[in-house]
Amino acid sequence: MMRKRRIGRRPILNLKTQEIIPSERQECLLFWEYCQTKLKLGLSVFHVPNEGKRDEWYAKALKAIGLTPGVLDYIFLKPNHKWHALIIDMKRRDERSKPKKATQEAFIENAMKEGYYATYAYGFDDALKIYTDYVNNRI
Repeated sequence: MMRKRRIGRRPILNLKTQEIIPSERQECLLFWEYCQTKLKLGLSVFHVPNEGKRDEWYAKALKAIGLTPGVLDYIFLKPNHKWHALIIDMKRRDERSKPKKATQEAFIENAMKEGYYATYAYGFDDALKIYTDYVNNRI
């Protein structure tokens, strides 16, 4: 019998607050659905499928054609008064104090230097606030 493969981590229960913290994947699903149904962004936003475990041969094949570690999750092709575009990496709500990957930090630094606003979002609410601030020229 073949086991069904799980995608992403499960939601967890924060014992101090008794709050269920959604997985990163669940936050991404909610954010994507909101972007497409409520904000109607269509093709002006897309997700970069850079995560995931792969067979070694497939990982090498993807790297050969440009897969780059550290690329963030969402790219919004909308300029504002200061930046060319918005790039967001989604994290779990409870990961603010968790150390970030050096490849992602390097990507953010390079993107900002090139005129793109790149940042981390900690859950759906934070991602939506960042997007709203960006399109209203508060970033």
